[in-house]
Amino acid sequence: MPRKTSPTWSPSTNRHIADTLEKLRTALTTVLLPGCLPVEKAAYFLCCQPNEVLLLQKAGLIEFLGDPGHKAVKYVHTSTLLERVADPSWMSKARSVLYDHNRGRAARDRSKKRRSGAAPF
Repeated sequence: MPRKTSPTWSPSTNRHIADTLEKLRTALTTVLLPGCLPVEKAAYFLCCQPNEVLLLQKAGLIEFLGDPGHKAVKYVHTSTLLERVADPSWMSKARSVLYDHNRGRAARDRSKKRRSGAAPF
């Protein structure tokens, strides 16, 4: 009975396997995103609520595409959004805007309760 031989491995074969694995890894990790995202999906990337994206736009931290009307669907450019999310200083500014807004809203709510005579807690 003839003896089975193992396949011969050469450096070029190893390089080919490594290149193939790298191409496969790149293909599996590449995600195709649309060019623009509606406010709801942009909020997901920013870890906030859709209404908070509008606050960031009013603060000048985000720009909507085009000139959407008051009740129109608003879109954000995807690559610009991803660049800003990757920048820690920009994210810190954005969170500060949202925290300041929520602090002001909480203070207004407390003052309404005091004026109405309700218990503070």
